[in-house]
Amino acid sequence: MKKKGFTLVEVLLTLFILLGSVFIFGQYSRLFYKMEGMDNIYQKLTDLSISKIEELKSGRIYINGEEHLILGDVDEIIIFEEEDCKIEVHMKDVPHLSDLKYVNIQVSSKKSQYRYHLIRFVHFKRNELPRSYDEISVET
Repeated sequence: MKKKGFTLVEVLLTLFILLGSVFIFGQYSRLFYKMEGMDNIYQKLTDLSISKIEELKSGRIYINGEEHLILGDVDEIIIFEEEDCKIEVHMKDVPHLSDLKYVNIQVSSKKSQYRYHLIRFVHFKRNELPRSYDEISVET
């Protein structure tokens, strides 16, 4: 007599394969969401760094919505917090090159260990239009 249906071994094997597939898919999904979150944080740090270097090129920087002028005559270190990030701006004179500044902007996330550095050389022209500049990019 032939019986139709599944044996207990077949049902258990099917359940084992199904649960294994769900577990593997869940691990990849969790990894994907974690990587997407890291990418979002890194993008935020990058955008904030670029925004601050653009402000500096105009001879000013906005800290918590307030405008601050950058003198450009002395080495400056500016540290402040904005958008859940710690921002450090280091400006140094480049020896033997007048009005050329080495600018290093470091933005750190307060919620994670991620940090982004943006380094530029900015030349503030004193004898031409006020607040005009040239920029030299440095790949890091």
